[in-house]
Amino acid sequence: MASARKLSEALKFDVDRLPLPGDAKASDDALAVLEDLPERAVVERVRTYARGDADRLRPNDFLRTLQHADGALAVVTWTNAGITAIGYDPAAQRFEVGGYSAVRDMMGDDAEYHEHCTKAKAKDLLVDTRPDVVTRSEADLLGGERA
Repeated sequence: MASARKLSEALKFDVDRLPLPGDAKASDDALAVLEDLPERAVVERVRTYARGDADRLRPNDFLRTLQHADGALAVVTWTNAGITAIGYDPAAQRFEVGGYSAVRDMMGDDAEYHEHCTKAKAKDLLVDTRPDVVTRSEADLLGGERA
């Protein structure tokens, strides 16, 4: 969690809002949701990753699993430039992204955002990342529980 503290010092963001400690890949609640999903190869790959038995997956694996979870799961990734949470909105049949951007903050804009996005944008945000798998209610930057 030391790296998360450094992140908190560099950014104007409270790292206690991150859903998991730095060394975890999934929350217990997210693992329970994954276990309840239908048996599909893509879901099994994400389950394996979430248990810590795989190091990296393709972005599409995460995105397709978010769709199969019908909005119950999210993925969260962070860098020194900000924090990003990605979920799926089944009512709109679109992905959504919420985050904190250090660049927006430095420019004087609202540093936090939440918006719908295309699958292509969501995929781009996941390239070369190792996101945490959490429930939507644990993804603070997505606004928590869906109404």
